[in-house]
Amino acid sequence: PSSLPFPPLKVKAHDSHVEYPPNCGLRNTTIAFGHDEFMYRALRRMVDLGQCTLPTEALDAIRFHSLYAWHTHGAYGELEDSVDVATKPVVLKLNQYDLYSKSNKVYEYGPELERLIVKFFPNGGLLSF
Repeated sequence: PSSLPFPPLKVKAHDSHVEYPPNCGLRNTTIAFGHDEFMYRALRRMVDLGQCTLPTEALDAIRFHSLYAWHTHGAYGELEDSVDVATKPVVLKLNQYDLYSKSNKVYEYGPELERLIVKFFPNGGLLSF
């Protein structure tokens, strides 16, 4: 899409365009996510092993939170399904708090973060890879 930040990627994306059916859902496409996809897969595995109880909406918000072309610039709308439409507001809400994690303000949320870790990670928040 035109919202890609680097012109060389626009050309490459266009040249290697893969057709996806309309409304197939972003989770059924191939998009580079980097660290977000890694964290999503680690947490998804923990859910599957019963080590984490994060809901699907939270996992999807983690997975897609850096996909600004989609949730902020309106790209990929033709691929959205009902799950993506429901996920977008959750991603946007997460991003409000994620920005604080890049500053010292995160310490103000310490008690709340601790409560959430206890709630969703029965093993005390240890990540299993």
